[in-house]
Amino acid sequence: MDVRALVARSRSGASEANANEPPPPLDRAPARAPSPRGASSDASHAAQASSVYESSATSFDEPDDPGGPKLELDHRRPTKKAAPPANAALWVKISVAAIALVAVITAVLLLLPRIVRDRAIAAGREAGIELTIDNVGVGFSGISFRGVTARASRIPGVTLEVTEVFASGFTAREVRIQRPEITIEGSAAPVADALARLYEENRSRFAGTPQNPRRLSVVSGHLSWNGIFGDGSRLVAGEMSAELESRGPAPGEEEGRANLGRFEITTKRAVFGPWAATFERSQNTSRARVLFDPPVPDGPHALVVWGVAQTPQLTIRIPRTPLSNLGLRPADLGLPADPTSELDATIESKTTPLGRIESTAHIDLFRARLAGITTPVDVKLEGGLSGIPGKPLDLVRTTAAFGPFVANVTGTVTPYEAGLRLDASFRTLPIACSDLARAEAKKLGPLAATLQEIAHKTGAVRVTGNAQASGIVKYDTKSPDDANVAFTTRETCGLSLFGL
Repeated sequence: MDVRALVARSRSGASEANANEPPPPLDRAPARAPSPRGASSDASHAAQASSVYESSATSFDEPDDPGGPKLELDHRRPTKKAAPPANAALWVKISVAAIALVAVITAVLLLLPRIVRDRAIAAGREAGIELTIDNVGVGFSGISFRGVTARASRIPGVTLEVTEVFASGFTAREVRIQRPEITIEGSAAPVADALARLYEENRSRFAGTPQNPRRLSVVSGHLSWNGIFGDGSRLVAGEMSAELESRGPAPGEEEGRANLGRFEITTKRAVFGPWAATFERSQNTSRARVLFDPPVPDGPHALVVWGVAQTPQLTIRIPRTPLSNLGLRPADLGLPADPTSELDATIESKTTPLGRIESTAHIDLFRARLAGITTPVDVKLEGGLSGIPGKPLDLVRTTAAFGPFVANVTGTVTPYEAGLRLDASFRTLPIACSDLARAEAKKLGPLAATLQEIAHKTGAVRVTGNAQASGIVKYDTKSPDDANVAFTTRETCGLSLFGL
């Protein structure tokens, strides 16, 4: 039997069987090809022959037949999944914590404005102030309240509307009030007293304390006060700013500054202003200053100073200035003047340690228009006031000069909330008729004055006798149109020609 032929035949049959079957899975050995029917004995003999042949061929070092395909078994194991890193669990925990933190912060940011609004409204109610707040913003720099309206429950005539209130940080160390609109109804004295009591009762809320200092500022405010000096009166102020800061070791020792860039006062009969005002308060002293001519900061002004160890003191200084520049309208006030008239005044008033008011005044009114006198005349007033607060003040050592006349003035001045009332009488000193003639001659011009002087020196014409006048003056700022000046004259003037 040919052994080589049997081996070749066996290999070719196995190759055909393997070609017709799908490849076996990689994870197990390929199945043995089934033998065709009737060939099992031949295959068995072929296998035995192949084994004998291969052993014999090996013994004789003969090479294998390169023509037949080789079958190889895949013994690779399935790939295992990589194990997770050791710190994966830690990162998962961190991610969950971060998500939870973001959720908490989001919830806080959504709820915090409502909480802040409720606390602000509750704090205002404790202070006697009803608050409404349209919007609250909370940020890292502080808290802002927008669309704020405040009303004092015990002062029904006071309303405050604010565009924005910004509090620095959560302790409100700095509070800024922007563009407040303040509306007040009522007379000055009771409203001012009620506001002062409200501030004193809530001083720590507004100004802070030495342990928790606070700085409060107002920017671009506007004030409208109806009925400040009675029915028909009104004060309108704009360009208003203020600062209040806690200072000193004890409560109440705060410092404050305020500024009214422009304000006007209107009554039933008159308009005052536009004026400006400033206010300063230190630990021991307060100062209020009114500027009658705002474009000139060092010009006409009134200054009031008071303090813990200082009695109130008033100083008015007006260098010679046209009345039109002082915010005064003579026609409204019933003054004997016109817009071209000029005023020069220095007035000082103080309260003595005994509680009395002592005042001195020096007033010059140039180009005054006195009733019964056709030409302008200069009026000069010097004197003082003395009395007890709350009662009429007496005119003391007061004289008035107008034209060639000099009069002693007596009477009273009664101050009240919105002005004053003057009740006075005067009597001029006797004046020589020649002085009257000389004064009249000057009014006629330099030629008449020269002729009068020549006549007087030569004795050709002499004016003899004396003249005297007396009268009363009544004036009330409530009704300036009812001002009354009545006087009578008595004279013994005569004319002498050439001494006859």
